[in-house]
Amino acid sequence: MCACTPEDREAPAARRIQLDERGWLKTRAGSPASVLSGAPEFMDGEVTPDGYSVNTTQPPWQPSRVPPTRDGDPRATDPKRHTLPPQSQKTIGDTLSARGVTWAWYAGAWNAALQDGMQAPEAPRRIIATRANGAPYFAPHHQPFNYFARFAPGTADRERHLKDYTDLLADIERGTLPQVAFYKPQGTLNQHPGYADVLSGDIHIAELVGLIKASPLWSSTAIIITYDENGGFWDHVPPPAGIAGDRARAFPR
Repeated sequence: MCACTPEDREAPAARRIQLDERGWLKTRAGSPASVLSGAPEFMDGEVTPDGYSVNTTQPPWQPSRVPPTRDGDPRATDPKRHTLPPQSQKTIGDTLSARGVTWAWYAGAWNAALQDGMQAPEAPRRIIATRANGAPYFAPHHQPFNYFARFAPGTADRERHLKDYTDLLADIERGTLPQVAFYKPQGTLNQHPGYADVLSGDIHIAELVGLIKASPLWSSTAIIITYDENGGFWDHVPPPAGIAGDRARAFPR
C-alpha cells in the first residue's frame, strides 16, 4: 500500500531480530555451523535491529488480535501489549485522494470483525483468527490501512474509505463503485494455506466477477486479481543474490 517498510523504532528488544558479531542472524545454541551438518534453528523476530517491522505484527486499532482494555477505548488495543505503532508514510490511498480519484478498501467480514474486536478483553473471539463454528477467519494483519494514522477510528478517511464486503456488493448493484476499489476476501476465502482451500476462493472470486460482468459497470471496468507468495507457496525460484537479506522481505518461519 505504500511501497515502504513499516517502522517500529521503539520496539522492545524481545521483539527484535538479534544479530551476531558478523551481522548475521543469531541462531539458537546447538544450531550447526552449516546446513551440511544438520538442520539450522533460526532465531525469529518481528523487527529488525534498526527498527523496521518485517514479520506479522498487529494493528493498533480494532479489528486486531490484541484486544482492548476493559476500561479503555474499545476501538483501540491494549497499550501494554505490543502492536505496530500508527504509521504515517504516504499510501496509494493518499496518492489517489490527492489526485481526486475516488477509492475504497473493501474487506470480507470487516463489520463483524470490528464488533468482535471491541468485545471485553477476556471474551473469546468468534470472527478474528478463528474458523470455529464456521467463522470467517478474519486476519487483521491483512488490512493495511488499519495501520495508518490517517485512517484511525473516528477519522473521516476511515469512514469514507474502509468498507465491508456487503458494501462492495451494494455498490456493484447500484453501479456506484469508486474509481478504484480494493477487495480483500475473508480468511476462509483467500486461499491461504493452513486455514483456507483453493476451490472455495476460486468460486468466490468467480461469482464476484460474474456480478460485475452482469452489471452496467462491466464495459468500463478493469479487474486485477493478485496473489502473494506465489499462490500460497514460497518463491518458486531462489531470489537473486543480495535480496534474501533485504529488510523488506519477511523471514520464512
